[in-house]
Amino acid sequence: MEKKYHSIKYCYGIEEEDEVKLPVFKTKRFTKNHVKRYGNHTHKLAKLDKCSYLLINYLADYCNESSNEVFNTIKERKKFIEFCSKNCSINYKDCTVKKSFLKLLDVGLLLKFGPRISYIVNPVYFFGGTETNRRKILQQILYYYTQADAKVKNRLKKAL
Repeated sequence: MEKKYHSIKYCYGIEEEDEVKLPVFKTKRFTKNHVKRYGNHTHKLAKLDKCSYLLINYLADYCNESSNEVFNTIKERKKFIEFCSKNCSINYKDCTVKKSFLKLLDVGLLLKFGPRISYIVNPVYFFGGTETNRRKILQQILYYYTQADAKVKNRLKKAL
């Protein structure tokens, strides 16, 4: 997800110049991006270890805005590892992040669709796009559920 920003101008203080008081302004940038975290996901998060918890939050923030799609590739895992190292002072190994993807799939916070490396952050619990897009994706998932084999149906039943 590409980060978008807006700026807020505010009065930082007052400066006196030639016996005239003048306001001093500064500007602060804030991200416009958002992800809705729906209230029914707490029981799923409680089952997670620290790496998995950070990973689902990272994936929810950086997934494709219109489809909630994420990829389990070496490149994407490295981005997450670098993010944790830089922002959290935590160093994870690639194998730990791979296991976290499987854990998220197991508890139903990620859904497996499409190619081997393609996942969807479960829109029942997290979504960054419009409510209309969320409904469309949920409809597609439910349709897929009706067409799936028994193994996939069981996994989706647990996730939904």
